[in-house]
Amino acid sequence: MSVSAFNRRWAAVILEALTRHGVRHICIAPGSRSTPLTLAAAENRTFIHHTHFDERGLGHLALGLAQSQPAAGGGDCHVRYGGCQSLSCAD
Repeated sequence: MSVSAFNRRWAAVILEALTRHGVRHICIAPGSRSTPLTLAAAENRTFIHHTHFDERGLGHLALGLAQSQPAAGGGDCHVRYGGCQSLSCAD
C-alpha cells in the first residue's frame, strides 16, 4: 500500500470515528499535511465543513462552535491534524 493510500485510509477512519461520536462540524485549514483529511472530508457529506487559510482563526471558530453546540458526549473538540495541539471544550 502506498503512503498516499495509507494516509487517505487513516483520514477516512478518523472521520468515521468522529461521526460515530456525534461530531457534526469539521474545521480544516488546508495544507500539505492535512490534504488526506481535507480530501476525505470533502467526500463525506455527514459534516458541515468550515475552511480557512489561517489555523489560528479557524481554531477560534472551532472553539466557538464547541462552546455553542453540545455534542453527544457533552462537549465538542477541535483536533489539529498533523500537529501537536488539540483544543477541547466542556460545558
